[in-house]
Amino acid sequence: MNFDELTPDNWLFFAIQNYNNPSSVTYADFEEDLKRFKYIKRLLKRYETTGELKTHLILNHVIVLYNVFDDAATP
Repeated sequence: MNFDELTPDNWLFFAIQNYNNPSSVTYADFEEDLKRFKYIKRLLKRYETTGELKTHLILNHVIVLYNVFDDAATP
């Protein structure tokens, strides 16, 4: 499947197609990795409101995302 543009309707298919985690056995593992996008967003919003930036935590989430989604993790 080729994606010209990501939309709210096709983003999950795009994520599944680009997911590459050999140690993942269940769909719950996939969902857990997807939650990292939300965690990063939450950490950046916290920085925006409070000025507190947890760089190590953000970097850890980004590294894991690149490990399981490869270049598709880049918007």
